[in-house]
Amino acid sequence: MAYQSFDNQKGDSDSESKLARLFFPSSFSGKSFLDIGCNEGFFCHEAIKRGATEAVGIDSDSAVLERATARAVGKKIRYINTSWWDIPDRQFDIILMSSALHYEPNPRALANEICKRLRPKGLFILEAGIYCLSDERIFVDVQRHDGSLLFPTRNTLIEDVLSAFAVRYVGPSIFQSGDPLERHVFHCQKKRPVALVFWGESGSGKSYVSSALALKANVPRFDHDHLLGIIARNEFSSHDRIVKEISSSFDVSKIYKLVDDFVKQGRSAELANLFAKHVNGEADLVMVDGYSFIYPEIREPFAAALRLRGFDVWFAGKMQ
Repeated sequence: MAYQSFDNQKGDSDSESKLARLFFPSSFSGKSFLDIGCNEGFFCHEAIKRGATEAVGIDSDSAVLERATARAVGKKIRYINTSWWDIPDRQFDIILMSSALHYEPNPRALANEICKRLRPKGLFILEAGIYCLSDERIFVDVQRHDGSLLFPTRNTLIEDVLSAFAVRYVGPSIFQSGDPLERHVFHCQKKRPVALVFWGESGSGKSYVSSALALKANVPRFDHDHLLGIIARNEFSSHDRIVKEISSSFDVSKIYKLVDDFVKQGRSAELANLFAKHVNGEADLVMVDGYSFIYPEIREPFAAALRLRGFDVWFAGKMQ
């Protein structure tokens, strides 16, 4: 019996029912699709039906790909007979890996390679067997019909194997005969650094909240008052006009006036870009606070500059 089901040909896997459990997107319009371990290509066909511009399937089994290729005549589907370590060196909008990760001895390394092939706002759909009876970050040796294989606990999968992704648990997949462990579905997107920006009038508590959260979460904090003090020293004789101006006029007791003057002069974006350049982009999360962010003329270009660097930006503000 074939593994996947097509039309009236029933396979070992109920492919049609699995679509709902995977939360397979209803529209692939304008999107490219990659199926890793595609078998006979059921999901590639489904992606094309839902509007994908192209579908690529890879599998190491040449026999199943012969049948897949025969079904794909005249369609925008391409199959490659190769290992999943030879994923096409390009990016896709949606990538699927269904019930195959347990065959890979180095799952984290493979997941990292998949992450490289995913577009910045793309979606990686993973269906994987996991051991649910422990919260420890371990792998459990499980005897299956095709041998003894290692399966992760949920915490191992999310925190270690999929560490390059932001992961959302979707739910259990369909029951598959022969599986000693339940399969579960995860939707994964590339991690992006997050800047959480606190703004408010002097005395509103923004610095306290920002510093307390940074300490609790052990993440860096960006305090623009401190940064302005560093810039004002101009230790390396910068030729940048704004640095020279801050250096010549800086007074720690008059930071608010300095910011207000830049806003009045219509130079908010210039100051915002200077701040954004110094935010630590190597951390997953950074806390940001400063008086200047009470001005939308500074908040908006600051956020735009961070987004260009790949950040997601969140604001938390309080007015007196």
